[in-house]
Amino acid sequence: FMSTVEQFVRERYWPKIRPTLSAKWAENTEILLEKLLAGLGGFEVGDVPIEEVDAWWFGLLAGYKTPVTPNKVLVRGKHLFKTAIRWGAATSNPLADLKKLKEPEKKFLPLTDAAHEDLFEDASEKLQWYIIFARYTGARLGSLAKLEERDVNLERQEVTFRETKNGEDYTIPIHPNLQGWVTKALTGHPERRLLPQYKDTHSVSQLFRRLRLRHGVNFRYHDYRHNVGTALAAKGHNVKVIMSALGHKDVKMSIRYTHVASETLRGALEDSL
Repeated sequence: FMSTVEQFVRERYWPKIRPTLSAKWAENTEILLEKLLAGLGGFEVGDVPIEEVDAWWFGLLAGYKTPVTPNKVLVRGKHLFKTAIRWGAATSNPLADLKKLKEPEKKFLPLTDAAHEDLFEDASEKLQWYIIFARYTGARLGSLAKLEERDVNLERQEVTFRETKNGEDYTIPIHPNLQGWVTKALTGHPERRLLPQYKDTHSVSQLFRRLRLRHGVNFRYHDYRHNVGTALAAKGHNVKVIMSALGHKDVKMSIRYTHVASETLRGALEDSL
């Protein structure tokens, strides 16, 4: 029995893959799959015409200013067809010859303490919780939003982030500057969310975007994660420490989250040469 790409995705692939992903990652992945199905969903999973693949790929690229999103769709599509081969639904991967395109490098500028304080003081009390926790944990927004009181261990002064993007939990020490906030948030109800809740995490990102635009700061909420990695690297901590702090499994990912400030580079050169 030959099924279409859409049938394979909805009846076999997604029901098996969905439970292995965190809620936010599953939501993003479903969006990527829909972009794939929009162009290739009607073809038989084991017989997708190469010319249709090319037409879909070039059309996808034309719809975006950068290849960031098309690259993500391509990676998910390749995984889909590799899975179809393993499960006996296809004998070849029609996306195998497509290559990810080079993505523009993002210019990252660490946020200074003064700039952070300006943003923090101008934020609403509700948003301040997300800013302070991001600053001193480097955790992803999704992980912070679903943090529960039972994830805090005051005796060990640790907090655990569960079901993260890579599917694993990780634990970090509570920073001294965050201790008072954590204590204030605890009510004794283990399943209660630690931070104030918004409709969704997108609301937090949008509110922070408006805040930083008011202050003329080129710094996204997610950049707090980069800020932590960069600060650790600047203090000379090795990549294993950075991996543990950010909950990474892959050293390459941690390297992406560390940036060398020009002042640090200048000092290193002057000290070494």
